[in-house]
Formats: sequence, C-alpha cells, structure tokens
Amino acid sequence: MSTLDWALIEMWREAGIPLEAALRGIDAAFDKYEARQKRARMQRINGLAWCAQSVMQAAVELNEAATGSATGSVTDAATARESGFEHERVAQH
Repeated sequence: MSTLDWALIEMWREAGIPLEAALRGIDAAFDKYEARQKRARMQRINGLAWCAQSVMQAAVELNEAATGSATGSVTDAATARESGFEHERVAQH
C-alpha cells in the first residue's frame, strides 16, 4: 500500500466511515471493474483512490439503511463501537 492509500484510510477513519462500508465500497469497485469486458481493461487499479467513490456511496447507503433503526445513524453507531480501523486491528490484518 502506498502512502496515499494510508492517508485515504486515515481520512475514512476520521470521517467515521465504518469498516463495513469501506469493505463494501471496495468490493463494489472491484466487481464493477471485473464486469467490464477484457478489452476495455486498459486502465489498471493502482490504489484505493480508485475505490473512494464507491466507499463513499456504500457509507451513504449504510447510513440510509440505518435511518429509523433503534441504533440511530451509522456515525452514531460507529462512535459507540469500534470503527474497525484501530491500529492493532490493522497491524494484525
């Protein structure tokens, strides 16, 4: 991972983006990439910045899904529990 990737992860953590939303967004970006035809694959994925828009979309969808639930918004739930980006957890992974 590049320095830019780590900075992006830190930005997501500080913004309160839950790990689940980050992983969903990354998966969605790669699924979209894989769905394209092989000859259209001129551009390669070279960092997490390629997935940033999908991560933000997943965070919005997760927040909208939590609307009306007993736990409140995703950002409230994220502050009440671990974000998934704790140093020890990332280092262990």
